[in-house]
Amino acid sequence: MAEPTLADVLVALKTLSADMATMQADMAVMKKEKSASSSGGDGEYRAEGPLPDHPPKHKRWDFPRFDGTTDPLLFLNKCDAYFR
Repeated sequence: MAEPTLADVLVALKTLSADMATMQADMAVMKKEKSASSSGGDGEYRAEGPLPDHPPKHKRWDFPRFDGTTDPLLFLNKCDAYFR
């Protein structure tokens, strides 16, 4: 395979530059569309994810109880998981 000539490199550079300009224009359009849709023009609040004043709820675990009928190692593993 032959080395690219200077003309080939310039053509590739111009192509990349044109592609980059197109992407920048597309991004500007996307940002305008997003800001227009999330501006709340209809008076409705749309939140993505949990609200800041409502922390996520964690599952509350009850401490395991050993009834003597199962393997004690299982009970110890449950206790270990409880404290982790």
